[in-house]
Amino acid sequence: MQKVKEVVDWPPEASGSYTGGSTFPRAEQAIIKDVRTVGNQIDVTCDGGDVHFPITAPDEKIAGRLEKILNNNIGKTLLPVGEAEIPED
Repeated sequence: MQKVKEVVDWPPEASGSYTGGSTFPRAEQAIIKDVRTVGNQIDVTCDGGDVHFPITAPDEKIAGRLEKILNNNIGKTLLPVGEAEIPED
């Protein structure tokens, strides 16, 4: 089995609305709040919904597996998810 960080760019970079003086949390600080997937694109919402960590999976099948892993980690920090193993069929 492969680890998440071996399949996608990890850790993902934060994006979202920005106001002067704002800073985005790093992946080791960001708490996963919600996960949404469309095709092979995964949007991880962290810290109250203002910060997003977009992830592009190689294909829809892997995206579905990553979504499941991320949903199992809601309420936890984002960075350690990179060590999770992606299950095979």
